[in-house]
Amino acid sequence: MDSKIDQLSEKIEQTDIVVMHWWNHPLLYALLVRESLPSARIIFWSHISGFSAPYVFNEPALCYPDLFVFTSPLSLNVPEVRSLPDNRQKALRVIWSTGGIEHTASVRPNPHSGFNIGYIGTVDYGKLHPHFLKMSSDAKIPDVRFIVCGGHSAFAASLSGGNLQKYIVGRETMLEPKVMVVSQPTWGVDVGASMLIRQALIDLRDAGVAVLVVSEELDELFEICDRIAVIAQGRLSEARPRADTHAGEIGLLMSGSFVAGGAHSERHFSPAGALGLD
Repeated sequence: MDSKIDQLSEKIEQTDIVVMHWWNHPLLYALLVRESLPSARIIFWSHISGFSAPYVFNEPALCYPDLFVFTSPLSLNVPEVRSLPDNRQKALRVIWSTGGIEHTASVRPNPHSGFNIGYIGTVDYGKLHPHFLKMSSDAKIPDVRFIVCGGHSAFAASLSGGNLQKYIVGRETMLEPKVMVVSQPTWGVDVGASMLIRQALIDLRDAGVAVLVVSEELDELFEICDRIAVIAQGRLSEARPRADTHAGEIGLLMSGSFVAGGAHSERHFSPAGALGLD
């Protein structure tokens, strides 16, 4: 971290004007509070409205830069902004974030089915609302479809592991698949993300999608699956209805008890067989 701060300080010393994009992010606060940055002319370009927590303004942040730029004049009505002294009021500016789209005036919507909701912006969970996916999945709108457009720099590789898993599940769900195969869908994610991912798979199952879940989590399998089979020693057991089995029986199958003999002892693993499609 120290080396990165040194590199940043060196860049600031070589720069005439420093523009910081303000998202009210804890890491940005930590940088400004804990580090002694070189003297510079600083502009904060705010990408939050300031009307609702946690995306709010405070006086130290508003007074820190030489200029504080809002993307909407509505932010000038936030109490923390209106209460600033006159000398700081003069350091406030507004640049509309919706500028530069005049060329889209002639665009007309194409006829389509359902109800589409679009998001155009930075696909980064440090900037998106932390519950964006959950709020989207909870929307009680018939035939709703969310379309997320992030731009050329919005690489999925920039997301953390848990957010990447949520992103992938959301992306694949929007494709309206007839069959989905997932492996360890909640491995390594937090409880909230795990619940969201499992519910997305359950919703697909209930919508008639054939979902094949490969997982080591028995609780997960019993929550999502209608039938459960076990792979042991390269063989696939007979799929058992969830209601007719229990964790103890599945544990015995995991030990390979079914491989020793019986009609299924030579049955090789087949995803189509597990889905009942062969």
